[in-house]
Formats: sequence, structure tokens, C-alpha cells
Amino acid sequence: RMIEIGAALGASRLVFGSWQNRLRGALPLETAIEQAADFFGPLAVRAASQGLQLGIEPIFAGYGNDFLVDHDETARLVEAVGAPGFGLVLDIGCVGLAGEDLDRVVSHHDALIGHVQIAERDLAPLASDNDWHRHAGHRLEGHRREGRLSGLIACIEALTPAGVDPLVSVGSCLDVAQRCY
Repeated sequence: RMIEIGAALGASRLVFGSWQNRLRGALPLETAIEQAADFFGPLAVRAASQGLQLGIEPIFAGYGNDFLVDHDETARLVEAVGAPGFGLVLDIGCVGLAGEDLDRVVSHHDALIGHVQIAERDLAPLASDNDWHRHAGHRLEGHRREGRLSGLIACIEALTPAGVDPLVSVGSCLDVAQRCY
């Protein structure tokens, strides 16, 4: 249903996050990837038929999940699905939290990346004093100059803290994104 809603709203990307659905327990990684590919494959075909791409983001294991915890593991799922309606989300927050090398992630998975997401831990608003954003923005600009991440735009994923004016929070996030990315 979300695919049809997204298409009706003119979206080009939908992102599947949901760390609670990333618990494989004793299930071997290869089996989990096969089962996830069986689930996402038909959704990818459906998304593509509506002009959308369903993106899958890695989610740092520190949130309590044990499946698709970094870009390499998540890229394996995208490759297993092997459909244009299914892509890898480059999650800048996850790269930092998981201790991944941003340059390596982009250079290894550029062909699979369909969306870029900028976030902080626990979806906090982007922090102006977080040096990671300046570093990541600089590195991404270098990759764009080299022809990677072509045509992609980034979105901010953040929640407004309780007691904060949502417009102030959005404005602050946009300020950080414009300065750093």
C-alpha cells in the first residue's frame, strides 16, 4: 500500500528502516539474506512498475538489531534482490556510528546506491557542532566530482525533540545540511 501512496504523492524513493525487523537471532546470515530477498524481490518489481525505488538502509547494531547492520551486509541483500526497484540507502549517520570508511562505502557500492540519508544517532536533529557532517560533506563532494552518486539528492532524517518548535528544528537541520553538504 505504501508503494501506491508514494507513487500517488509523486515520490521517487521509499526507504525501509525498521530496526525491529532486523533480528535474525540464530538464523545464518546467508539464509536471512535469501529470505529477505524473497520478501523484497516482489516489492521491488511493484515499486519499479510505479516509478519508485524501495531503498534499504543499514541500521547500526547499537540499536539492538543484528541484521543489515552496515553497508556491506545491506549491499549483499540489494545484490541478491537484483532489481532496479530496490537500492541501497547511503546512510551517513550509520557510516559514522558503525565506524565504516565513507570513501570505501561509496567506491564499493556506488552502483547500488539509490538514495542518500543524513542523520544523527536516535534521529536527533542535525548538530551544528558534529564534525562528522563537515567531514562527510567534504568526502561526498569529492565523490560527486569524480562522477559517483550522480543525480542523487540527500534527505535529512530527524525527529523534533519534545518542547522544541518543529519549524525551528527543521530550520536548524537545513542550516547544518546546507553548510556541510
